[in-house]
Amino acid sequence: MDLPDSAAPDTDLMNSLGFDSIQLIQLIVNLETALDFEFEDQDMSMEHFLKLEDLVHLVEQRITEQTTL
Repeated sequence: MDLPDSAAPDTDLMNSLGFDSIQLIQLIVNLETALDFEFEDQDMSMEHFLKLEDLVHLVEQRITEQTTL
């Protein structure tokens, strides 16, 4: 699942890139596998998956939390 080179931080994942709910789930699973962490239940809110920058911020938070344990 590749993002276009034109994807900016404020790119809307669903409206601009055409992601549907299945593709978002695939993205979540791929991120968890590639980065060796799991999203928390409270992370599974659309507010975290609206824009690319929202998702990047969430991933950064999870990685920071994981490395400080």
